[in-house]
Amino acid sequence: MCLYSLYAFIGVTLVLWQNIVKNGYDFTGLWCDPHKNYIDGLEYWSYTFYLSKFVEYIDTVFLLLKCKPMMPPGNSQYFLHVYHHAVTAAIVWSTIHWRISTGWSGPFTNSFVHILMYGYYFLAELKAVDRNLGGKFITPIQLVQFVFCVFSVVLECILPCGTDTTAVPFLIGNYAIFFLFFAKILLDKKQARTSSETQKKDQ
Repeated sequence: MCLYSLYAFIGVTLVLWQNIVKNGYDFTGLWCDPHKNYIDGLEYWSYTFYLSKFVEYIDTVFLLLKCKPMMPPGNSQYFLHVYHHAVTAAIVWSTIHWRISTGWSGPFTNSFVHILMYGYYFLAELKAVDRNLGGKFITPIQLVQFVFCVFSVVLECILPCGTDTTAVPFLIGNYAIFFLFFAKILLDKKQARTSSETQKKDQ
């Protein structure tokens, strides 16, 4: 998935840049594109990104087979993992189906985050990096991603972009849920690290 994410990130970036050049280096069209000029050529990347969300179900299957506790507050992280993978494919499909002009923001930001995330998982399995680095650096980047995606959708709705807003409540609602759970996980891990450091000092 790390290699696919790199492939998708490069592909989406190149298509977006070509469309920016074709439209006279006007970056405003990325957020308000009534004629859908800026998502022209993204069909392949959006569809493969959509399919990749089903491949990610494999991670969830492994968690379920391990009989991990899923429901919060007992284990918010695993609940988020299952919920996130359960709805992400629907989020991607809705941006494709309703041709939301900021639909590029999901594949662009998510593939970038997944380059870091899956690359980190791979290196962590090889014991080449500290396992605690993921929570410190990747989770904050994911939070920025959700804020960026919500901002993109809201901005497109506020501006006169001719957007079909059918999917907007679904998109914003799920991004808000993701943000809240990721923020909770980040705070929980930070508290756990602080508590561990305090105990070490007291010994």
